[in-house]
Amino acid sequence: MTMLRRLAMCLAVLAPMNASAEEWRMKVGQTRGLVMKANPSTGYGWTLISPPSDILTIRDRGFRPRKPVMPGSPGTHLWSLTAQKPGEARLVLRYARPWEGSGAATIRSIKVTITAL
Repeated sequence: MTMLRRLAMCLAVLAPMNASAEEWRMKVGQTRGLVMKANPSTGYGWTLISPPSDILTIRDRGFRPRKPVMPGSPGTHLWSLTAQKPGEARLVLRYARPWEGSGAATIRSIKVTITAL
């Protein structure tokens, strides 16, 4: 099974475009998809600013434009998270223009609690 297909089968969360904090519970071995609204044509992009420890593997699956694809089309940015071992981690992502510094940014924070099977 392809990773993209596996990601599509995972629980996806569509993030609002403002500051948010949430909690996720996962079991060791579980993979969960994270889908966030994005529009890189405006210069904005998602960056992982607080990577969690070794209890969670994160893969950036990139931007997927909305169909029909046109210049400036918004879309979604995909990430996959796989729980490696029990524990807690905080995942913090920032949606901003890299050249604007820390001023105008959207922050998304996810506390992930991983339990044994």
